Amino acid sequence: MDMMLVGFSIIGLTAFLAVIVQGIGQGLFGRNQQDEYLSKSRSFQTHWRGIGGKKS
Repeated sequence: MDMMLVGFSIIGLTAFLAVIVQGIGQGLFGRNQQDEYLSKSRSFQTHWRGIGGKKS
């Protein structure tokens, strides 16, 4: 029982710290690339026709 509790604690702590470190890393080293993929996707979709083609 004790070993299981220690195992869950280590796994939970590792997952929690990974999220925190990733957030800090993106804040420091991410610069302005946060919306790079989103803005590229929006630029492709601006000229798309709606589903179904022309309405009569």
